[in-house]
Amino acid sequence: MSNFGQADRHSTDRNGDVGRVKVETGSTSLTLGRSFRAYKEFSLAAGAVETIQVVSPINFRLSDVILTVDSGEIRYESIGGATETSAFTPLPTIFNKNTRDDMIAPYTGVITAGTGGTFTGGAVLDVARLKTGTNSQRVSIVEQAQGVREVGPGTYYVTLTNSSGSSTATGIFYSHWEEWP
Repeated sequence: MSNFGQADRHSTDRNGDVGRVKVETGSTSLTLGRSFRAYKEFSLAAGAVETIQVVSPINFRLSDVILTVDSGEIRYESIGGATETSAFTPLPTIFNKNTRDDMIAPYTGVITAGTGGTFTGGAVLDVARLKTGTNSQRVSIVEQAQGVREVGPGTYYVTLTNSSGSSTATGIFYSHWEEWP
């Protein structure tokens, strides 16, 4: 490091002659208040379907989609390019992941989600199935480590279908994303 001056300020105890600079990995979205989370608890009778509509006017990064099933069988699908056929009620469980009072740049999210409506058509983008025995089961459809998705503006639908023949399916759907207008 002699060509770059002394390394004292950025050195480690292992070797004071070798300069090191700490680098943070990951996105700055959490610090900037652009990282969000949502969840939806469900209890579905045999054959019943829960539909979640997601509307985004901007590009966003989908970092996690997690489905936890306590009992029963669930088929998960995400669908794009469909048409809404009845209105959705806003999902009240969308939260900014940064709730600090000293947030650097307060930001109001623009992605919305709703439940209770219906749609027709579209193309299936993802599918997963989860069946419980005696223990709860969890599946990550999109994981931050390897499955981050860059998603364009649009309207998307998530369906959770109880695919068991006779029992009620219960669980929680989670999602995390970053907004980058």
